[in-house]
Amino acid sequence: MMMFYPGIHWDSGIERNGSIPPKEEVDMAVKKSDERKSALFVVGDEETKLSIAHAMAKGYRITLCGDGEAEVVNPDGRSYYVQNFECDCPDKRIRGGSYHGSCKHEGWIGQMRPCEMCGAVMYLGEFKTAFGECLMRFECPACGNARDDELVCEERMILRDGGPQDERLMPEGRCRQAIAYLEKRDTARYVWLVVRQSPELAPIMVRLLAEAGQGELGDKIAKVYPLDPPSAEHQMRERLKNGQAELRKLPKGLSLITGLLDHLNIEQFEDVPSEDLPDVVGWFEDVYRSAKQ
Repeated sequence: MMMFYPGIHWDSGIERNGSIPPKEEVDMAVKKSDERKSALFVVGDEETKLSIAHAMAKGYRITLCGDGEAEVVNPDGRSYYVQNFECDCPDKRIRGGSYHGSCKHEGWIGQMRPCEMCGAVMYLGEFKTAFGECLMRFECPACGNARDDELVCEERMILRDGGPQDERLMPEGRCRQAIAYLEKRDTARYVWLVVRQSPELAPIMVRLLAEAGQGELGDKIAKVYPLDPPSAEHQMRERLKNGQAELRKLPKGLSLITGLLDHLNIEQFEDVPSEDLPDVVGWFEDVYRSAKQ
């Protein structure tokens, strides 16, 4: 099995030949690390904290909104948000990330990406070539689409530098890709797979199916995945969530978020009591407007 750094390619200081690093090299790299924790993990190992397999085994729920954008809900129900591969959890916000500058949530999201072909979710895996080399790539369990890990890393570097997000990887784009398969191959398999993997996309899928003349299928999805309108509290919490994402894009945005959290004496905005939400939303939006001026 291959050892891997989330978002960083293996570099043992010894010339690479494409094969799996010997166990001695891995042990040496871990021993020499100056970090508090090593970011090395084994792909597919449920016992390794940084592996996505560990997150799934422990009951974490991950909602992927785009490449590098997700909501992570831990088994206790607490939510953390990753925006452009930057998490707002206490480990990243306060301690700077315990794993070579990253938190475990960022490591997990780095092992997932939306499929640009069918809209499902691709996962990082390893495979052996006909020449005996062990390589990393993202694979879609639905349509079989595969994408080289190094290519994905290059695309993500462009995205982090302010490049445009591929619309096919965004929520509406994922739904449109699944519907395109429906129209081309006369199969609703990918439509159902997308909403099964990401139930939060059901309202978008139903709307787009109606626009595409597939309202009957949309009605079936609506029966399985209720589309009740969100409550007022949910809407306010969504405004806070979206506001954080926008504020983080501005200069000093992260420091403003940290300052507001400190002022409220909480670790994250999800901790705001329901009765205080209207006031906190108002303060947050005032801070955002001032930061934009």
